Amino acid sequence: IPIKRKLIIISLGSAGISLFFAGMVIVVVEFFSYRQSYIDESMLQTRIIGYNCSAALLFYDRKTAESNLSALKNNPKAVYGAIYNNDGTLLADYRKTGTQSGPSLSLSGNEVYSFDIRYLTVIQPVIFDNEVIGKIVVRSELKHLYMNLLSQIMLFVMVIVGAFLLIF
Repeated sequence: IPIKRKLIIISLGSAGISLFFAGMVIVVVEFFSYRQSYIDESMLQTRIIGYNCSAALLFYDRKTAESNLSALKNNPKAVYGAIYNNDGTLLADYRKTGTQSGPSLSLSGNEVYSFDIRYLTVIQPVIFDNEVIGKIVVRSELKHLYMNLLSQIMLFVMVIVGAFLLIF
């Protein structure tokens, strides 16, 4: 192989490797950024529903609590929601059609979120007059998060393939 050809191959190889690593960094940063916005959005919605359910918790009003949880129907990511009294008794719950059951979880502690492979689960205290009167749990699918990641990876692959097609 002529030296000119070898230099071109080495140059393209190093540019390709650099482009690959730069693209991977962008994909990873985008994933964690989208993941954080997913958490923030879920925590905000949980906090709002919890605030709206404080009267239902104070007066043990199951109908009002169910009505407030029905707002989760408007969130395509939400698959489960529940409101618990301070003693851990279920006051009301919401299940998206096709969802078998809610998460098995511990209601101790303050606001938390947890991930498993398919869901983000957010647990937040419901506070009235600086006193915890119950907890609200909202579980959301991560399908949208993974679809966003897949679209980022596909875009990255198309850019790399396009760059190499332009070179040749």
